[in-house]
Amino acid sequence: MVKKQSKRKVTLEDLKKAYKNCGIHYDGPRFQVEDHLEQLMWLFHNEGDYCDWCILDALATSNSPGLYRFFADLLNSPKGYAIAVAVDWLLRFNTGTSRSLLWKILPSKLHHKDEGVRKAAIKGIRGLNTKEARMLLWQALTTYTLDTPEETQKFRDMINEVLKSSPTKHRA
Repeated sequence: MVKKQSKRKVTLEDLKKAYKNCGIHYDGPRFQVEDHLEQLMWLFHNEGDYCDWCILDALATSNSPGLYRFFADLLNSPKGYAIAVAVDWLLRFNTGTSRSLLWKILPSKLHHKDEGVRKAAIKGIRGLNTKEARMLLWQALTTYTLDTPEETQKFRDMINEVLKSSPTKHRA
């Protein structure tokens, strides 16, 4: 038997329950992400026991131009996963503004202490698919050093792997 969906309006409390502990046990009304972008962004930015990556994944499914500032700001996150989601969304959004923003911010992330942040930056720069981006990655591959020889080698291996792959195709 198919469970009947509630006609009740989804509230912020419903969203909080949905994203608490990954929403595994959420049994409230179902909702469309597009209808609750502001509330989801609020949840992401506020302290609580909410699953950040679940919220980010939900927001990343939207193509709403209203999310541009949210994802642009997310590029300054200390979390590699958040930056990776922001990079992917901005490349998918694929405007001159989003691409120039990525080009402005990502090169500085190549020196970040967190490996996840460096990996997101490498993939984002490669995703720009320009001659300048490829040249920057080759320069980083041959001249950048990190704190230890092991970290440097891992960094170089990451760049080599990304350079060998073809850039991800993103549609506007």
